[in-house]
Amino acid sequence: LAERTGWIYKGEHCAFVQPAEIIGTIGKEAVILPDPGDGAPDYSTSGTLDDWQQQIGRFCAGNSRMVFAVALPLAAPLLGPTGGEGGGGFNLTGGSSSGKTTALHGAASVAGSPPGQLKTCDNTANAFESTAGQHNDGCLLLDELGQAHPEQIGQIVYKLSGGIGRGRADQSGNARERRQWRILFLTTGETDLSTMMAGAGRRSFTGQELRLADIPADAGANMGIFEELHG
Repeated sequence: LAERTGWIYKGEHCAFVQPAEIIGTIGKEAVILPDPGDGAPDYSTSGTLDDWQQQIGRFCAGNSRMVFAVALPLAAPLLGPTGGEGGGGFNLTGGSSSGKTTALHGAASVAGSPPGQLKTCDNTANAFESTAGQHNDGCLLLDELGQAHPEQIGQIVYKLSGGIGRGRADQSGNARERRQWRILFLTTGETDLSTMMAGAGRRSFTGQELRLADIPADAGANMGIFEELHG
């Protein structure tokens, strides 16, 4: 039985656990994920690789923000096999209609349909524990960080990049096993992290800014995130 999504190892064997599909086996044993829980990402297949390359991939070429966005879901499952610890996030910042959500949709298309991949930021820091755990060894896509509770934005950044949940006790007072995860995450926002936190009367710390790197959505070609429109 798998305790969470992502990589599971036994000796020389490994499998990759998704909410609705398990890739691989542990020797001769099948792997089962008992309950992925509500809010798990919708990893699904539609069409072929060639379809994706022709309808999405080729339009990303020459557009640095789009290439970066679609690379994150491909990079996230490699954190484990390459010895990566924890993870980290990136925040596309810029005004509305600059194409930030388009970048998220492009990233989502790597692993499934955007409606099943994109998550809301309108949650508390503790609620993100469940979301992060369900995306273990994957990429979490969050639209509009500014929707998060202003006073908790800093906690959310630490929580997602830290890779471990809060310690809790069960009804008997015994310590429950903490949730753990290893993810990359991509958010969008109209302003950078420090400005958002200042608006809530909070100061951002260097540790938070290192864990959520701000990337200007404007690529400098007067076309928002795009540098090449491919006709």
